[in-house]
Amino acid sequence: AIFRLASGRWIQSAEQRTPDGGYIGVRTDITELQVAQEELRVSEANFRGLIENSLHGFLIHDNRRARYANEELARMFKYDSAAEIMALPDMMLLLAPEERAPMREMLAARRSGELVPVEYEVACVCKDGSVIWVRSSIQVITWEGEQMVSTTVTDITARKQAEESQRKLSRAVEQSPVSVVITDVHGTIEYANPKFTEISGYS
Repeated sequence: AIFRLASGRWIQSAEQRTPDGGYIGVRTDITELQVAQEELRVSEANFRGLIENSLHGFLIHDNRRARYANEELARMFKYDSAAEIMALPDMMLLLAPEERAPMREMLAARRSGELVPVEYEVACVCKDGSVIWVRSSIQVITWEGEQMVSTTVTDITARKQAEESQRKLSRAVEQSPVSVVITDVHGTIEYANPKFTEISGYS
């Protein structure tokens, strides 16, 4: 039994019967433990309040099984609610198929104590099958008294699409049958595609 004295100290009491029919009582002062647990509870409550209202997706998982997900993560992955994400049997299902094997290897390496990236970009799949790109930041936290992995998720799909458009444009310019030259305001050439060098003789 656990009870609190008038002084404010917390005591844990236990009794054990002896072979001769008597009792041995043991009382332990657990005030420091109780205070630490209360501080942890308050800290987790404050933390939960922050992530529930975050503009980033947030996921806490243990061995790839979700223990917490915020509503922003559900919106990002086009699920109806965070509870729907938490019902998934494996968080790997949020990743694009080609990303799952590398992620399993990284998680195994982390469990074995190897140094692995704490931030990375990865392709993911939404509930409707569409693909998005996210940046994930990982850290180990204490959640409900246990060590868990927390992941902060930021949607970078727009940036990835812009980068891909830029690559396509660069390839088109490089392969263009028309000469292309870019100069600064003073007429100094900053870029010329292969066709321009072929026609002009400049290199």
